[in-house]
Amino acid sequence: MGKSDSPNCLVCKKEGHVSHYLSGCKKALYLGKYLWRHDSVLLTLEPKLIERIEEQNKRKLVITTTAPISSSFVSSGSTSKQAYSKKQSDRNFLAGANDWKLLIDYDHSPYIFPEHICITDERPDIVIWSNSLKMVLLIELTCPADEHIAAANIRKAARYLSLGARIEFNKKWSCKIIPIEVGARGFVARSLNYFLRNIGFTPNTSSALCKTVSLTVARCSLHIWYQRHNKTWSKRSLIAPQETTWTTSHGNDFN
Repeated sequence: MGKSDSPNCLVCKKEGHVSHYLSGCKKALYLGKYLWRHDSVLLTLEPKLIERIEEQNKRKLVITTTAPISSSFVSSGSTSKQAYSKKQSDRNFLAGANDWKLLIDYDHSPYIFPEHICITDERPDIVIWSNSLKMVLLIELTCPADEHIAAANIRKAARYLSLGARIEFNKKWSCKIIPIEVGARGFVARSLNYFLRNIGFTPNTSSALCKTVSLTVARCSLHIWYQRHNKTWSKRSLIAPQETTWTTSHGNDFN
């Protein structure tokens, strides 16, 4: 139709298709297109994660008995409230401590992994830890093509197995590795909801945040699609999660 002389990607010369342009072009990766979208998702998650952790840290710890209790049986001396509290504690990774801290790794603002947990140059996207409970959560975000979400989950989980083993062996901490994925077209994988629900988000707040993340990814991917033939990529502000128009966190357009 006279649109192009070749169906190949004009940036890397490989076969061009939607998944390639949105997440598979290595030159686009090196230019920082996908990192911009990735960090925009982190920016979307950050305020809600801070809010959840602050809420947890304000709670008074409930001292529970050490007597073994069946998960499906409530003795005559126990109340339904106690049983419910135990069920919630089992589901919430943050229950049992009120000194949780958070670090998020951005390209423009990298962090140093907490040295008292492990000395390493690795930086998972999100680190949440409690010194009193000696527990650390390593969360790694990926925005792959929707059809590659399962493979990305396995790959990212394997990436930090060595770090997790060192943390548990050397420092006697407990470590949970949690990969989360949001497809490049905006499909939110179950792993994100799993993570949010297991740090204490309610079903409604988790669902609302997943929708916001989906919108952020869709907006970023649309712009990446528009720029798919451009061989340059200038630094640009991350998309702010609260905005509903096509503007960046600094109010500029996408020019």
